[in-house]
Amino acid sequence: MQDSKKVSKDLKNIPIDDGTEASINRNQGVAGHLFENDIVLTLPQVKALLNENTRSSRWQNIIRAALRHIETETCVRFKENGYGQNYLYFVKAEGCWSGVGKKGGRQSISIGRGCEVVGIVAHEVLHALGLWHEQSRDDRDSKITINYAYIYPNTQGNFEKRSFLTSDNMGLPYDFGSVMHYGSKAFTVRHDRFELSAL
Repeated sequence: MQDSKKVSKDLKNIPIDDGTEASINRNQGVAGHLFENDIVLTLPQVKALLNENTRSSRWQNIIRAALRHIETETCVRFKENGYGQNYLYFVKAEGCWSGVGKKGGRQSISIGRGCEVVGIVAHEVLHALGLWHEQSRDDRDSKITINYAYIYPNTQGNFEKRSFLTSDNMGLPYDFGSVMHYGSKAFTVRHDRFELSAL
């Protein structure tokens, strides 16, 4: 009887080997020192992976912070990973961009490299919610002057006015400090010149 208990106990301690690298490494006690159970990383590779994970979580946290900022300033509420038919989908594509207004279904917003700033993310999300640029308002000419001579020629479309049919200002005053307002040197040919000037 004693021998059968010992054999039973010994059987429980026999490592199971399913023939995979992971099980072999686990059974030999080295899996805990390997990446993904079978990869030996160099120090630069470890640093790169840590930086990648940090960058990815920082990217997500910046998006969350921008959404919280919009929630504190408006009546809009966001639900992360909701199951609705219409939703915002953040991607790390080239540049910072979004469509204007609800498109239906999955609506992509690019928060690419260099766009990971709360104000930029909020700007793109507000486009998706239907807002145009502040300097595109139909009443902007009484508020600002646009010096087209200082703007890159292929970017002048960024300064077209939107009619009240396209963009409803809801009776709100012009907001120079809006996250939807370009800076005074955006798209400028010469950084010592201002293309947007307040009147």
